[in-house]
Amino acid sequence: MKWAICSNCNYVLQNSAPGTYACPSCEKTVPFFKFEAFCGAKPGKFYERD
Repeated sequence: MKWAICSNCNYVLQNSAPGTYACPSCEKTVPFFKFEAFCGAKPGKFYERD
């Protein structure tokens, strides 16, 4: 599964690679980060924010 998650509102795009996309929830173009669950992955940049 390849998912990308919005850096602002946590909206998830299924079958998408990380990158910059137009978020339907935020209604603007924002960066989307790679989202991995239940695969043994360590937290990445998305989880390091304040």
